[in-house]
Amino acid sequence: MLYELFRTELQEKTMPGMFSKFPAYDDRDKWENLDKDLRAHIIREAEEIIGYKWPRF
Repeated sequence: MLYELFRTELQEKTMPGMFSKFPAYDDRDKWENLDKDLRAHIIREAEEIIGYKWPRF
């Protein structure tokens, strides 16, 4: 809803991929070539939320 209201403004002030902190889930080459400490950190944090029951909106 907000996106529709501010679409032009958002498109003018941002660039595609601007907020991508991590490679796309299917970009195996980039995931395999991440810094080993960063990769371990991401995996460790993800493992902590396995099974988490996300609230419904």
